[in-house]
Amino acid sequence: MLSPETLNLLQSQILPTLGFVTTTGITASVIPQMKKLRAQKALGDTNPAPFFTGAANGVGAILYAYIMREPVMFMANLPGAMLNLWTAMLTIQYGARQALQNYLVIGKLLLSCYNLIG
Repeated sequence: MLSPETLNLLQSQILPTLGFVTTTGITASVIPQMKKLRAQKALGDTNPAPFFTGAANGVGAILYAYIMREPVMFMANLPGAMLNLWTAMLTIQYGARQALQNYLVIGKLLLSCYNLIG
């Protein structure tokens, strides 16, 4: 069993730091693809859906952290959310408008199903 001091250190320092490093690292892994996208000025064979999903997830995480008044979670997810929004905007700029519209339609359908069930 962990002592209260160790548990507090784990919850307040170690796990948030690991979350920050993991979130930023995973999100930053797409930067080479984004550089390629900017050089080509076209989507090519790039699938834009993961970038929209990442942006929605990042914004959702920081909104949740803000609402729940979790500053550590907010700061841990902020860089990842910003990077995800940047990648989503780049894919829209280079031709993913139709994919974004399809993605929004799917989101509206999911919300409608949730409202019917809930």
